[in-house]
Amino acid sequence: MRKTTIGIVLAAVLALSMLAGCGLLNDINQTVDYVNDTAAYVNETTSFVTGAAALAEQAVLNEAAREQLRRKLEEMKASIAEFNKKEPPEIAEAIHKQLLSYNETLQQKLNAYSEQIRGGNWSESLWNGSGIAEAVAPITALLDKIKSLNP
Repeated sequence: MRKTTIGIVLAAVLALSMLAGCGLLNDINQTVDYVNDTAAYVNETTSFVTGAAALAEQAVLNEAAREQLRRKLEEMKASIAEFNKKEPPEIAEAIHKQLLSYNETLQQKLNAYSEQIRGGNWSESLWNGSGIAEAVAPITALLDKIKSLNP
């Protein structure tokens, strides 16, 4: 009887240990996924600035470039909205909060720029004065911190 009780207790302890290990594994997987998704998002914002700057320059005189630029702006706005819905793992909450703040600034700059071009303002200086590249810089600066979260 005593051996049976000890066996049951050991089995219960082993089962609980395995469940705790599964939770830890789940946390690690969630962190890895978050880091990968967030790094991809940061790279997307960096690529956006480079591509949009070139298109903005061409858009002064080229209707096709204007349409491409409008599309790129809308795609970036959608990417921001999608990223903002992410639930960060506990270890990434502070960085995620920073990113949400930076995203809000970027969203405001994108909206203001979009409003200007909807009004027909395609001047060469509009992109440079938009503050979009400056709004992306702090997002890009967080990339190393984000990658350091990887277990």
